[in-house]
Amino acid sequence: MKSFFAIISIVVVACQPQESLRTQIEAMEEEAKNSNVVDTSLAFSLVRAYGEFAEQNPGDSITPYYLQRSADILRVQPQREMEAIARYQLIIENYPEHPQAARSLFMIGFTYDENLQKKAKAIRYYGSFLKKYPNHPLANDAYHLKDLLADSNTTDLDKVKQWMEKAEGVTNANQ
Repeated sequence: MKSFFAIISIVVVACQPQESLRTQIEAMEEEAKNSNVVDTSLAFSLVRAYGEFAEQNPGDSITPYYLQRSADILRVQPQREMEAIARYQLIIENYPEHPQAARSLFMIGFTYDENLQKKAKAIRYYGSFLKKYPNHPLANDAYHLKDLLADSNTTDLDKVKQWMEKAEGVTNANQ
């Protein structure tokens, strides 16, 4: 009986830091969700907490989601885009079969396209995404974005109009 209680107390103690950090993350996420303004300090605290959790708990099922959220926050921060790409890359490398791996590959292309204006890299990542995930829900977007980037004779505004027309055509065809 003593050994049973010893095992239970070891499990409880071992889970406390993980649960404490998870609780902190959940509280910060709730605060961000309920805020009417973007709090960059809170965003960076979340990024740090997500990274710390991922480092301490690489086998936890929520870790790829936390890495994804941290990458999404970093992607929209000036001068932090490469950190976002590194986080997306971690998901692809460490969790290749996880559903977030496909989105991460797409988001690397999207980050090179939208945030860094590096068309050649964006095209390469969109192509990799299409090759690896041809039936993914983002495949149509990747195809059209890659196609638009490859067309150097069209202005950015024309590309947006074309992309919206194609998206509208797909929506109408599905109705």
